[in-house]
Parts: sequence; structure tokens; C-alpha cells
Amino acid sequence: MGLVGLSRSLTALGVGLAVLACCPGGALASDLPQPIAAPTVREVVFNPETTLYHPDRWEIRGGGFYHCCFVESGHTALGGEIVMPRLFTPPAWLYEFFIPRIHVGGVADLNGGTSYGYAGLLFTLNVTDRIFVEPFVGIAVSDGVAAGDARHNAIGCTTLIHSGGNVGYRFDAHWSVMATLDHISNGNICSRNVGVNNYGGKIGYSF
Repeated sequence: MGLVGLSRSLTALGVGLAVLACCPGGALASDLPQPIAAPTVREVVFNPETTLYHPDRWEIRGGGFYHCCFVESGHTALGGEIVMPRLFTPPAWLYEFFIPRIHVGGVADLNGGTSYGYAGLLFTLNVTDRIFVEPFVGIAVSDGVAAGDARHNAIGCTTLIHSGGNVGYRFDAHWSVMATLDHISNGNICSRNVGVNNYGGKIGYSF
């Protein structure tokens, strides 16, 4: 056999004994550590068992506002809305933010200014499980004065675009608080376009 062949045989025998000592009976695929499957997009964005956000629940919200700018500057208002469950369950590849919820509500001016009701789409972006950002857009119908007067901004027309956003914090799975910008205007499709801007806060309860 020669010294070289004997050396090779002894080396192979040593390797074989080491394998048997480490893994008796041989290493099977089922005995090896299995890779952990990466979570799907939906599991990361929304898991009702571990997160506070429940997009399939109803929610009621209410709060107060301060009018900014033009004739209605300094007016105060009360607002409330109902947020419905999301429109549909997204497929795994679609990010949760792009599935809106419908919200319906209104803002009542307490100083004789422009009040309005609205309906539209609300998009929820969860920065963390507690902190969230919500842009929204829709249609509003107001009791305002198109040309304006001593108490009303010159909104141009009474059917308007409703837009704005919330920045919120969830205390638990039911209660949340939000800072809100609520805006109505006509997008320059009418002769006048002095919109109404409301700044304020809301408290939400989901169920």
C-alpha cells in the first residue's frame, strides 16, 4: 500500500469515527436545524393577536377644533366621526397602508361660521404599534356662503374637497388620541376658493 496510501486510509478512518461520535446513526436532514421562515408582509404589518391596531373594527371619534385664517379665524368647532372597518382584506404582497377605511362625520362651527359633513377614505400608516399617521381625502357638503360674509369664508361653492390628516397615539387596543388638521376647499374649480382650516384633537374608541 505504501506510506502515502496508509496515511490516506488512516485519515479517512479518523474522519469517519469523528462523524459517528458526533452524530450516531448518521446525520439525517430531519436532524439538522431547520431555517426559520421569514414572516409574510401581512404578519409584519398586522397581526390581531399581537398588535393594537384592528382595521376590521368600527371606531368612533370626537373632539374640538380651532378655525384658522381669514374671516373665520378664531372660531371654535366640535367634530365627530365614525370609522368603518377596512374595505377588504389585502393579499399578502400588498402593504396594509394602501387599504383604506371609510370615515363619515361632521364639524359644527360654534360661532355661526361654516359647518360641514363629510365622507371619504382614511389611510392608516402604523409607525409603531402605538404611533400612527392617517391622511384622508373625500367630499364635504357645507352650509357655508359661496361669496363669503362677516362670519363665513368665501368658499366659492358648498360641495367641497375634504382633506387633512391625523397623528395619533394608541393607549391600548380600544382608546387613542389624535392631533388633527381638517381642511375643506374647492380646488379652484369655483369662482372663489377661501378654504376652511381646522386644527384640533380627537379621542377615538374602537370596538
